Amino acid sequence: MPPESALAEPATTAAATPVDGPPSSRGVSLRRLPVRAQLGLGMLVAIVVVSTVVPLLSPYKPFQQNLSEAFQGFSAAHPLGTDQLGRDMLVRLAYGARYTIGITLAATVLGAVIGMTAGVIAAYYRRWPETIVMRAVDVMLAFPGVLIAFIVIAVLGTGTAPLLYATTIYSVPVFARLAYGTSKSIMARQFVDAARARGASDARIIWRHIVPNIVPEMVILWTLRLAITAMLVSSLSFLGLGVQPPTPEWGAMLSQGREFLRVEPAMVVVPGVAVSLLIIAINLFGDGLRDAVDPRRRSARTRGTS
Repeated sequence: MPPESALAEPATTAAATPVDGPPSSRGVSLRRLPVRAQLGLGMLVAIVVVSTVVPLLSPYKPFQQNLSEAFQGFSAAHPLGTDQLGRDMLVRLAYGARYTIGITLAATVLGAVIGMTAGVIAAYYRRWPETIVMRAVDVMLAFPGVLIAFIVIAVLGTGTAPLLYATTIYSVPVFARLAYGTSKSIMARQFVDAARARGASDARIIWRHIVPNIVPEMVILWTLRLAITAMLVSSLSFLGLGVQPPTPEWGAMLSQGREFLRVEPAMVVVPGVAVSLLIIAINLFGDGLRDAVDPRRRSARTRGTS
């Protein structure tokens, strides 16, 4: 989560803000991104391209079995080998990226939307909305997020949909807390008071003045939260609580491969490396994006390395 000093300053200054409109955020171009952010973005694009192109070009299907070709090593026909049922590992890895990345993206987007909505409402209306929302957030943050995910899955059962619900709920309190704190600091600015004096409605103040200013902070948190959610998705599937076999989700592939670690180590190494590369790419991009958006953090990092 960004430091408190970053939360205290919105994207622009009030002096340059028109009374009837929100402050305008300064965009971050790809050229301004640090090298590590560009590297992370490139890795993410490569993962998405491979997961899209390989299933279209390969003659094999992710669920296609051929027992006569089981446990084949790396070869021209099977670049990443085959598993215990003769299924092509490259195709299953590419197809499984749709589940790992898809669930991760969906859960973080839903968690950000729900959390941001709850945090803004609590900060703006105060009184009982603030009490209900923030006390619920405090209760959820008092427990480990993984435990909350376990409880949700225990109630709803295993599968793709319960995994999505569990990881979404896991992310909501963090986004709600950030939205609440940032919204309160923005509401103390003069342009919000001016909008109230002009008779602007609550909806207009929220959507035209508060939400545009908290979006940059929410986007930074969202990129950093992606890595945590991706790890949780793979971990729950690895434990048998998420996506179920034979669906080739990366965590589920790791769980199946550990039974044949001595016979075919690639069944563990391949999905393990894929998960690691995904998390490294997200962390590189998220950390670089945070530095690009917050000049103070970038200058502090520069002074620390000089």
